Amino acid sequence: MADEKSGNIMDNNQLNENTVVGNESDILGMELHLNARNRIKEHVDHFSRLLLIQSKTLAFSDNADVVSSSHVDKALELAISEKKRHKLKEVFKILGGAFIGAFVSGFYNSLVASETLAIVFYVALVLTGVTLVFLGIL
Repeated sequence: MADEKSGNIMDNNQLNENTVVGNESDILGMELHLNARNRIKEHVDHFSRLLLIQSKTLAFSDNADVVSSSHVDKALELAISEKKRHKLKEVFKILGGAFIGAFVSGFYNSLVASETLAIVFYVALVLTGVTLVFLGIL
């Protein structure tokens, strides 16, 4: 891509760096509504308390005298992994529900038509769906 001022060709890294720096000041200069500012403060305070408690819990379980930076880093990793695990559980529930729904719509028709292979497929589908929903609930 050509630099409009000098006519020089810029690679993607330069373009991204220049774009991010230019947009960052615009983004940081944006006004916050009072409710948004209060909500951000509440979320930061809540997350800080959770991180502090988790860090102290880890230090206590390690029989440490003080909370070290490694305890804080580990607590942060645990918080992030918990969030990922929560998303995965939601996916399990949604996918399991879809499998159960497919079973409901197709099993009866296969049963009426006496299609043994289709009946086996739908039974396997519902068992998989129930298992996924169960894993999502745990």
